[in-house]
Amino acid sequence: MPRDVIYVDHSTLSTFATCEEKGRLAYVEHLRPLETGKPLVFGTAFHAAVAVIYSGGSQSEAHAAFLAEVRKAGPDTLPLSADSEEKRSVERGLYLIDAYIEKWTPQDINWADVLRPDTGEPYVEMGFAVYIMNWRGVPVMLVGKVDRIRRNRVDGQLYNWETKTTGSAVSYYVQQTRPNHQITGYKWACQEFLKLNIAGTILDVIHVSDRKIGGKFPNGIDIEKDFARVETRRSTTDVDEFLYDLRHITTRYLELQALGLRRWHRNAPAACYMYGGCHFRDLCNSNLNPMIIENKYRREIWEPWKINDGELMKSPAKISLSTSQKEEG
Repeated sequence: MPRDVIYVDHSTLSTFATCEEKGRLAYVEHLRPLETGKPLVFGTAFHAAVAVIYSGGSQSEAHAAFLAEVRKAGPDTLPLSADSEEKRSVERGLYLIDAYIEKWTPQDINWADVLRPDTGEPYVEMGFAVYIMNWRGVPVMLVGKVDRIRRNRVDGQLYNWETKTTGSAVSYYVQQTRPNHQITGYKWACQEFLKLNIAGTILDVIHVSDRKIGGKFPNGIDIEKDFARVETRRSTTDVDEFLYDLRHITTRYLELQALGLRRWHRNAPAACYMYGGCHFRDLCNSNLNPMIIENKYRREIWEPWKINDGELMKSPAKISLSTSQKEEG
C-alpha cells in the first residue's frame, strides 16, 4: 500500500463488512483463487462488451471484446455452449449482447452521451479517485470506475449508469437500488471528481438465465424480462449517511490492518455460503493450513487505484478538494 496515500474501493470495504477475515485474506494477504469464479469472469466480459457499445462500437466489436476477456481468464473458465450445466457460457454471453443491443437501441434516442472536454470521447469506464478522510495523517481516497455518464434529452439532466449482470430475476434485483452504498458512492464520486451535477443513477440490469435453447426462446433469452433500466436518486442526507458509513468502515479496516493480527473475526457461517459460497471457506475450515494456501491460491496484489495500462489515478494534489475535506482543514 503506498505510504503517501491510502486507496480503498467498494469491493474491499464491502468484502470486509461481510466478513472481516475474508477482507484480510483478500486485501491484506492478497490471496486469489487459482481458478477465477465464473460469475466474475462473465460479468467482466459482458462489461467490456457493453463499454464497446457505449463507445459507438459495432456488434462484432462488442463480441470481440467479450471473447478477449474470456480468453484472459483461461481456456476452460467458461463453457462454450449455452446447453451446458453452467449457465454462464460463451454462447449465452454472445446471445445476451445481441439481445441487449436489440432491446435498448430504439430507446437510446432519449439519451445523449456526454463527451469529455479533454479527448472528445464519451465518459465510459472512467476511473476516479476522490478524497474521503485522513487516517493518521495520510489521505484516504475512494477509487472506482464509472460505467457511463449520459444526458437525458427529456429532462436535460445528467445520470451516471451502473451496468450489472445477475443470476437473480430482474424484478428482484432492481429492488436493491436502496439502500445501496455502491450506487450512492458512485453518484457522489462523479460529482466530486468531475464537478458535474449528477441528477441520479440508471441501474442497467442484465439477467443471466438458465433457460434451455430452443422452443419459445430460441436463444434462451426473454428480451422482455431479462433486461431492465431503473432510475434511482440520492438526497444530500443520503450522501451524508453514506459518507458516515464509509468513513466508519474504512477506519475499522485500517485499524485492524495496523494491528497486524494473525487473523480477523470470521462471520461464519452466515458469510460462508453467500453468493454461491465464499472461495476461502475451505481455507478457514482448515484454520489457514499453509498447504491449502500453496495449492489453491496465488498472491496477487489488488490495485484498484490503477486504471488502464497501469496508469495511476490522479494524485490527491491534482484533485480539487471536496467540501468535506475543506471543512476538515
